[in-house]
Amino acid sequence: MAKSLYKMLNSAKVQCRLTYNRYIPWNCIDQFITWPLVELELLPHTPALQKRNVENILQRAKRVIAIVALITHKDAIERLLLELLFDGLTDDDLPLSLKGGNEDSYDDDGTILESLGSKKVFKSFATWDEQDLDRFLETQWMVIRPPLRLDDDTPANIQVDKLLPLGSAFASWTKIDKNSNTAHVYKVELSLDHKLGLKDKVVRNSQPSSSCTDNCMQPNPRPSYVAIKIFEPKISDALQKSSFDTEREVLDKIISKHILNDHLIRHLATCEQLQCIIFPWADGGDLADFWKRERECSTPYDFIWSIGQMVGLAHALKDLHEGNIRHGDMKPVNILLFRENGVFKLKIADVGISRAHTKDTCDRTGGTKTSASTRFYEGPEVLSTNSPMSRLYDCWSMGCIILEFVVWMAYGSTALENFWHSWDLEQERRYYRLRVGTSSQSTNPREKAEVHSNVLRAIRCLRNDPRYPGTALEALVDIVDKHLLQINPEARLSAADLHKRLQGILDNTGSGSLRQLNIGALRPSIPEIFNRPPRIISTIEQRVREAQCVQPV
Repeated sequence: MAKSLYKMLNSAKVQCRLTYNRYIPWNCIDQFITWPLVELELLPHTPALQKRNVENILQRAKRVIAIVALITHKDAIERLLLELLFDGLTDDDLPLSLKGGNEDSYDDDGTILESLGSKKVFKSFATWDEQDLDRFLETQWMVIRPPLRLDDDTPANIQVDKLLPLGSAFASWTKIDKNSNTAHVYKVELSLDHKLGLKDKVVRNSQPSSSCTDNCMQPNPRPSYVAIKIFEPKISDALQKSSFDTEREVLDKIISKHILNDHLIRHLATCEQLQCIIFPWADGGDLADFWKRERECSTPYDFIWSIGQMVGLAHALKDLHEGNIRHGDMKPVNILLFRENGVFKLKIADVGISRAHTKDTCDRTGGTKTSASTRFYEGPEVLSTNSPMSRLYDCWSMGCIILEFVVWMAYGSTALENFWHSWDLEQERRYYRLRVGTSSQSTNPREKAEVHSNVLRAIRCLRNDPRYPGTALEALVDIVDKHLLQINPEARLSAADLHKRLQGILDNTGSGSLRQLNIGALRPSIPEIFNRPPRIISTIEQRVREAQCVQPV
């Protein structure tokens, strides 16, 4: 026996992932509300002339028909549906509310509803009883798709009605594991009629090619995916800002200060009620994904592209710092790869622990506190519990990222992965290490820390490569070694100076005055630090090493 229209609609209900309200996907309504079914089940006694009139307006009133089919008793559905349709009610008029906006609109003379948008009045509801009216007003939210226009030029501040299922604007959800305790990230497909809001964006479903570009790709004004970052409810000190509030404030400050940089991600929307932020989807993954996927820097274009991306990232960091914003967690997984107009571009993302400086602190001496970041790329300033961190903290992290970029350009992804694993113990995985014999009571990073020996070995191996002298890669290594990976923050380049120097390398390489590599030199065997597979540390050895890490008081 075939299911009734009521049963089909009722069984199609799904729960919104954001509001937990139930709704009926639009494709189900389009599939179920067809003229043969409406005529047979809802209008069995309607005269032929009236049926033709209903058939003519069916496409404009499918949601209205679905609501009536869900809430009305079978013996009354035909009369009520005809009254609504001939009163001119269509899907465009939804949602409706009580005229006057309160329950006082219920009276002995009957009740009328009006469109919240057009304010058009529908007197046919005057014959409905209060229970049916309440059911109509509540059920309508199951078939209404929320107005959601996404545009990173003017990010939306989404206000959600308590019954509106915001998730109905999205066709599919895939959870992305970002190893975060404060938020979860989802890859979300936009429903078709919401794709027009993201103008001039390109989202692709394949992976980047090894040439870092794809001239065959045509710009598509209808991107399919966005990233939704849903924050965990704050359960800590009520006086402390939530992770959502912190990130939203930084994003708002980026907008208010007119920081417009192609290498800095801009959000599309925020929703305070649901504690979520919507971003463009980076279909190329992050920088770490890119290095693992692209086995080597194989062409002159790849080489120039790589330096150009370093320039762009430094430029974005400069703009953040000039806006008195420190990122605080620069690392490859927080640098995302987008494709725009067929060309791949890296963008700084995840400003979740950024700090917006309330006043224009000096780059070299002022600072603010940020307690959370990834240890591998953190600067040695974290060893000081009393001194605030300046924006030059980000420049240490940029030094780590540029060095890894150079390793990938020189030897490929396997060498870079081996370099990542050259730290035997997880707690030692940082670009600096504690000096042996340093008192644990010392609060001065310059007394406690030194650049890690693995990093110094990597730099020494790169310098000894016969392909490097007098080339762009040597210039990059010089910047990292002499001007970024400095324990003393005051000895580091500012983001503005870093951008200027990287731009000079790019310009000189592009003009031919600075070679990419010494072509005539033979490629040497890959140095051991880039060629050693990860070690498996025994439990005994690990405990011995952990004991050796304990510093005397």
